[in-house]
Amino acid sequence: MTHGEVVCPRCNNRLKVPASSGGKQAVCAVCQTVFGISQLQPHADNAHDQASRTNPFSAPQIQATTMSHVASHRAGFVLAFSLLGWFFCPVFSIAAWLMGRGDLRQMDRGVMDESGRTVTQVGTIVAIVHCVVTALGLAAMLLFLIFGAVASVSM
Repeated sequence: MTHGEVVCPRCNNRLKVPASSGGKQAVCAVCQTVFGISQLQPHADNAHDQASRTNPFSAPQIQATTMSHVASHRAGFVLAFSLLGWFFCPVFSIAAWLMGRGDLRQMDRGVMDESGRTVTQVGTIVAIVHCVVTALGLAAMLLFLIFGAVASVSM
């Protein structure tokens, strides 16, 4: 597989990416900046080849190139928070809903690991269902209180 290089616009770190990455987004391994890949520069196979292309009399220099990695998924946290919301405190379900929604958006953009998509979706759906059930329960209790107060006043 051929590779190319892109430069992070924020910290000027060089990232080694596959040649088919044109038009996609990358995440800088140093500063975590997300940026679009518009042009790829050819990647030298090693530091000596790159140094010899620029100056044939220079000594080989070590230049670190980092691979562009996607962020790891938080599917376990999303699912755990949604279950904690069901059994302990609804605030965990709200947090799971927000985390899951954000993680799914990052997976869609290609910035987060796709392997946790299914578990993230399950955790997000469980959290949404819990929030809806809790909201309906609170609305029903509020209606009972209002109708009970109205009924007691009218008697």
